[in-house]
Amino acid sequence: MATDRPPVDPTRLVALSDGVFAIAITVLVLNVDLPSEPARTAVTETVVIGEWRDVFSYVLSFLVIGNFWVDHRHVFDHVTVHTQRVTWLNMVFLMSVAFLPFPTALLGDDGGVVSVVFYAVSMTVTGALLYVLWWYVSRHDGHLVSGISPDRARLYGLQYLLTPLAFGLSIPAALFVDPALAFVCWGLLFVSLVALKVSLEGSRYGRTDD
Repeated sequence: MATDRPPVDPTRLVALSDGVFAIAITVLVLNVDLPSEPARTAVTETVVIGEWRDVFSYVLSFLVIGNFWVDHRHVFDHVTVHTQRVTWLNMVFLMSVAFLPFPTALLGDDGGVVSVVFYAVSMTVTGALLYVLWWYVSRHDGHLVSGISPDRARLYGLQYLLTPLAFGLSIPAALFVDPALAFVCWGLLFVSLVALKVSLEGSRYGRTDD
């Protein structure tokens, strides 16, 4: 079997990726436990408060996976063709995305050190895999649309690194200080992402490489 195949249009790869993202996001809601039958007769506010951890982990993971999808779409907006290596790098990334409902369920059920660290590790690995995908296509000729400067490619790489860096830094914070500090790191992540993406959007005016 030949190992080198000619590069092809990434349309089918993107369609498969979108399907995996959609399923992963949908499965997240299954981690929110329905209250038992007696509890359904209780005050609604009490039931909601009792399930706050599940709801929080659902919202957090929905936002993070949604951000992964936006970044993944951004990567392939700049990819004109893909090879076997790009296909398999993308498949490994999708495998990690599809796994994320599991650490989400653990975080919702427990919220202790082990579940927080496992969740952070899972998000770190997933974000790092997306960065590796961008690193590969941006450093091999023929994958990207023309006109993207090396500085611009590095700036996009920084954008993709923010998520794994934030979750990676939260691991020692949870292990050696307090699991609650990990949530602070995750909150700062979203502030940084919004600031960077607003900056990138603003810098697009007058450019032709986006």
